[in-house]
Amino acid sequence: MPRLLFFGETMTTATDITVIYIVGPSRSGSTLIEDYIARRFGGVACGELYRISQFAKGDARIIKEDGAEETCACGAPVSECAFWCAVAEEAGLDLVQSSFRSRLSRRQRVFFRLFVRLLGARLTNRMGKLVPAFERELEVGENCLRIYRAISRVANVSLIVDSSKQAHQYYILKAVAPKKMRLINLLRDGRSVVASMTKRARGEVLARKIMAGTGRSPAPEDVAEKAFRAWMLSTLNGLVAFAFTSRGRRAMLRYEEFFDDPKNEMSRIEHSFSLTKKNYAQESHAIGGSPSRYTVGFEDLRADASWKERTPPQKTSVVTVSAHLLNRALGYRGVDRSEKN
Repeated sequence: MPRLLFFGETMTTATDITVIYIVGPSRSGSTLIEDYIARRFGGVACGELYRISQFAKGDARIIKEDGAEETCACGAPVSECAFWCAVAEEAGLDLVQSSFRSRLSRRQRVFFRLFVRLLGARLTNRMGKLVPAFERELEVGENCLRIYRAISRVANVSLIVDSSKQAHQYYILKAVAPKKMRLINLLRDGRSVVASMTKRARGEVLARKIMAGTGRSPAPEDVAEKAFRAWMLSTLNGLVAFAFTSRGRRAMLRYEEFFDDPKNEMSRIEHSFSLTKKNYAQESHAIGGSPSRYTVGFEDLRADASWKERTPPQKTSVVTVSAHLLNRALGYRGVDRSEKN
């Protein structure tokens, strides 16, 4: 397959790429935010890169279980998308056979993150030569880095935005390319996340998971509790990753503040990461994300606050009681009388 040039006229060497990685809870608006950043600063939003193998396989069952579209954002299956085919060829990787996500057990992931935080990238890489499990994990990071570089050359850009949101994935990438990584810690009110995760198809997926583990049909509060735990864990992991990332390579972004004033929030990101505004009109080839992605113009962005009216009390009460301290620490006030009615 010939090399394809999508956004520029000549192919770059991509020696100085910058990767902005968004970490945070599911249903936090990361899909729209990554696209907004990519368009404002002339980069490419690749979506949830750690899931690229699933999309390349066309594994509809796994993809749909997470509530994402089955195709690339351009509408084509990843295996048939000209952009992703060109990226795979440029990277010299088989998107189906190569690994792009963690293969460690939960306990091993804890130790790996500790090594990255306490020892840094250089010593973690040396440790990888002694621990086969860590060596395979670092291979995952190298594969992702090769894809980032290939995207940069194919699209003729230097900025890549990845909305994988998984904190552990960020540690893998930080271990193999610490100077290229930038972190956005995305926060959202836990009550709105729970409301979004428990509605319609997503709520059914959570209910099936609970049923598979317990053998009983879950009550609404059980589903809300599972969604709350997912929000709490991802939020805490994001905060820890933020704390162990140096200034100049990190920024904190609130869902609510971004949608209230996206231009001002992007000015903060621009200053934090020393970016240059470059408005490129380009077709998106991001993978994953909400099925409602890109259906609203950026000038019409609004924060979704409808959860206050439509969410049953048993859903908000779980988060209001269980996550009150964390929500308050994040700056979100408790449910007042108007929200209860």
